[in-house]
Amino acid sequence: EAPAPDGKVVALEERLERMTAKIAREIASVDERLGDRLHLIDRDNDGIVDVEEIRDALAAIALRQNKFREDPEALEAFIQVALREIDANSDDVITVEEVEKWFDSLEEEVEDQ
Repeated sequence: EAPAPDGKVVALEERLERMTAKIAREIASVDERLGDRLHLIDRDNDGIVDVEEIRDALAAIALRQNKFREDPEALEAFIQVALREIDANSDDVITVEEVEKWFDSLEEEVEDQ
């Protein structure tokens, strides 16, 4: 039998889930405005996006939306969760298709709420 989860860990996980959901709604809105500009991140148009480019883009979007400005640890946690979600097959290679699917899933989450 597994030990009961620590209350602080559970509270932090719940807070991160709420923050992720809120950011997801905002990213869906940004995605609508980005359209095909996502390919600008893929500078050599090989269909693969560098993890650091995605990290920088997520940080820029969050900070532009005044999210995590005072909490760099929460920003990093958000980015880590987003990167895991984006790299759907966990191969440490992020394709433009994976990013597009991730944005689509965020839009579906927003529509379901």
